Amino acid sequence: MATEKPELEDKDARSRADPCDPLPVTSLQDGGRLTTSGDGDSEMEGDNENGRSKKGASPEERTRIRRRLSSKLYKGSSPTSDSDIARLERQQEEQQQREQLVEKRSSGDGSSKSDDEEAEELARLRCTSLSTEVVAEREQRRRERQRRCPDYPGLSFGSSVYSSDTLMKLSLIKNELHNILNSQLKRAESEVAALNRRIQLLEEDLERSEERLATATAKLAEASQAADESERIRKALENRTNMEDDRVGSLESQLAQAKLIAEESDKKYEECLRLLS
Repeated sequence: MATEKPELEDKDARSRADPCDPLPVTSLQDGGRLTTSGDGDSEMEGDNENGRSKKGASPEERTRIRRRLSSKLYKGSSPTSDSDIARLERQQEEQQQREQLVEKRSSGDGSSKSDDEEAEELARLRCTSLSTEVVAEREQRRRERQRRCPDYPGLSFGSSVYSSDTLMKLSLIKNELHNILNSQLKRAESEVAALNRRIQLLEEDLERSEERLATATAKLAEASQAADESERIRKALENRTNMEDDRVGSLESQLAQAKLIAEESDKKYEECLRLLS
């Protein structure tokens, strides 16, 4: 009896222990392997080894995984009293209710919310203390930082690796570069201003040329109109000259006839005088 009583007390203490105690603790290692420690040590391959993600698993597989986890968590505990049995039954009922809720949500609209809740449920089964995966994550981040910039001298213990002479030379080079940049910037600004002034002058010349072109065009139109008028007057004068020429010709012919008549009259007059004498 003396030996059985400590064993019963030990079992009773283990049954009252928190699921995060070291015996039934589950922890997710770096490679995706889920391990449980205690009386029922077992391993379940994760995402990277079985080639199948949690989000891609069916509801039956997720339910089977959770039941295996719950059985492994409470495998080491052996209830010896009615209160322990009732507590375990309540925990199992709550676990079943959560599983039903997750299955309903996963079979509803097919969103990824059920997978997140499943991850939260699995996270609740883990111990809240600092686990090895957190330490491994920090170490991985530190290695990534070192691998990202291994050749950069940077700062060591808050002090610069450059000497004062080097810093002075760097500052001088920086000042010279700033001066060169400022001088080039001023020269470029002056060139831009000169180009803008030249563009303005060219625009003014263009405006004056357009004005002169408009004036010359107007004068040309006037000259062409005057030429047309002169041509019309010339044609009228030519017609009038032709008419005058015709009239002069007719008058000359009449004059010649009058001369012939006068000569005949003179001849007749002389004959009459000779006859009278």
